[in-house]
Amino acid sequence: MAIEEIIQMVSVVIAAASVVIGVTGYLQASRTAEKQRQAELETRQAQLFMQLYDRWTFDIGEKFWSFLNADVGTAEEYMERIKMDREYRKEVSILSRWHEGVGVLVRFGLLDIRYIAHLASWPTRTYWEKLRPIIEDVRRLQGTRRADIETEYLYQRLMGYLKEHPELMA
Repeated sequence: MAIEEIIQMVSVVIAAASVVIGVTGYLQASRTAEKQRQAELETRQAQLFMQLYDRWTFDIGEKFWSFLNADVGTAEEYMERIKMDREYRKEVSILSRWHEGVGVLVRFGLLDIRYIAHLASWPTRTYWEKLRPIIEDVRRLQGTRRADIETEYLYQRLMGYLKEHPELMA
């Protein structure tokens, strides 16, 4: 083999090794960047959830208990009570907006259902389980298919997660 051929072969090997090293470096940098993005996302989600949870703890929790204790069993009773009782209407509105908002955040991947499962599982389940038969009738009576739809979505996602993690069932 001539010296020129050896030099050419060595330069091909060096070029190939350079490509392999470059690709390996790129993949490693990509993995590191993805891990960093994931960590940042989880941090933002945790911060968002704690803001929501603080709001629940200090503002909404009392309204939740009042809602649970309200003697409202049918859609008609529910709609009448909302019309006639300003305080009840306010409580229901605040609870609905909170659950609908959290449902939207979960639907669009801005908040992982794990946070709800670990810290707000029982109130979320209890709220929808009391509200479901009433809202299903309200939807039918008023023709509002989307009434509390994000709350229902939140509940379904939560129950799916709890089915996979039965140790979290309270």
